[in-house]
Amino acid sequence: MVGTLRLSLNDLENMTFQELGWLLENHHEQEKNRYELLAHTISVGYARTQTKKKISLFTENRNTEKGFKLITKEEKLQGLEGLENLFSK
Repeated sequence: MVGTLRLSLNDLENMTFQELGWLLENHHEQEKNRYELLAHTISVGYARTQTKKKISLFTENRNTEKGFKLITKEEKLQGLEGLENLFSK
């Protein structure tokens, strides 16, 4: 097995460049999603230690039926100010 793609050398020899490109794109997306989730988990954990309050990892009350909600600029600025205050200590 070679690298994080976990392919054998024989598999790599039999792939076209286009197939390898698709495989790499998919692998990149999976890794990006994994690291984003990890970063979110760490930031929530850090916020919990600094505020000594229970903060939900995934807030259910903000989710809509589709699983996301558009936020206003004011809500975004409030969130950013909260993070700046938290990490500026």
